[in-house]
Amino acid sequence: MSLFVECPPQSILLAALQVGGTWRTVRSLYLEAVANGMQPVKAWESAA
Repeated sequence: MSLFVECPPQSILLAALQVGGTWRTVRSLYLEAVANGMQPVKAWESAA
């Protein structure tokens, strides 16, 4: 399973921020996963 499916957006964003990432980076990774065949995740679509 994908991390985007298993974890809420807030948890992933917090983890990314703690290591110097940005919400843009996280969103980009999500969009890349969807482009590569992952089914869209309702929580991520509504968080955009």
